[in-house]
Amino acid sequence: MFTEEYKAKSRAEKIQECAKCHPREFENEQLGPHANAFTQVREYVFQRAQNSPYFPPVYVKTITDSFTTICTRCHTGKNLYENNLKATLTSSNVDSIWQHHSNEITAKVPARENPDEWLTGIDCLTCHGANDNVITHIHSKADRGAPCRPAGNAFFSSEKACITCHLGVVSDMVDNIHNPAVTKSQTCMSCHSEYDENGQFTHYIYWRHDPPHKKRAAVRGGIFDDFTVKVQKKTRHEYALSFEWANKRAPHRITETEDIFMVVSVTSQQSKIIVTDTVRVNDKAKSDNDIQLPIFKGEPIPGSPVGYTFLPTDSAFRKTVSFVMPGDSKSLTVNLTGFIKSQYWLDDAEAEKVYERTEVF
Repeated sequence: MFTEEYKAKSRAEKIQECAKCHPREFENEQLGPHANAFTQVREYVFQRAQNSPYFPPVYVKTITDSFTTICTRCHTGKNLYENNLKATLTSSNVDSIWQHHSNEITAKVPARENPDEWLTGIDCLTCHGANDNVITHIHSKADRGAPCRPAGNAFFSSEKACITCHLGVVSDMVDNIHNPAVTKSQTCMSCHSEYDENGQFTHYIYWRHDPPHKKRAAVRGGIFDDFTVKVQKKTRHEYALSFEWANKRAPHRITETEDIFMVVSVTSQQSKIIVTDTVRVNDKAKSDNDIQLPIFKGEPIPGSPVGYTFLPTDSAFRKTVSFVMPGDSKSLTVNLTGFIKSQYWLDDAEAEKVYERTEVF
């Protein structure tokens, strides 16, 4: 139970109390995406949109309004208990809870009312706070007699606890993809979480801003590795460039506003660009319907065109481009460059280059 003294503290002071008993977990959480959920969305959605020369000025106000009314709901969540854990404290049967309370569970987590408390992002209390109680993994070795009196919770211990904020992955995760051997044992935690030498979760979640000592093979890098190209000779000087992209390893779609694209260019032996094309992955077709009215007030949404959705159940994306090879060139080089934008409504010049590969034919 939380003491009155604890309740009187600010949000930042409360999570510092957690750090006293859990220094490693607190340090790791501060490095990851959850603690930085607010500051990241503020920079990428709010500040970059306002300062980008590619973003239509007419939309600045709509982005500003949406930032405080929409973005904060997932990026400054009060606590999961507000909606998706209330029913779980009385039952240990996760499947039964899901069956009877799925609407409640998948409702949005309410944002904190006080903007001064937004800076801590998704913090200790978002996931572990339950009114005056602390909830934890049902198999946690936490001292049940500690001042915060942690209680094990079956639903909190399951993958479904991630669903409240990460709604887009729910239906995707139950479907298999093109490489079942890779995905049959995948879970949220097995892909995204760091574990120590004893198999204990360190509370670090891998993301695009991993510090050097946390770097690991990027999942997105693997996605780009699955992009295949082939050059075939059709006539004496005419060639066909064929490429294919299939989701062979990610068991869910990319995030709602993200835009991933591969720029494919063919250069001659003299380094002259012969042909170039762009293959784009995004969920714009679906997301436009979700955000056009609340964020863009019904106006057309700028930025990227609709891309290949990359859903786990999608068939592979295939395309062929014909080109003429210069007569003085004995070989061809295909350059593959991968980019990521966190918002598809920003110009491609705002994208971060994350991948490069060359193949010689």
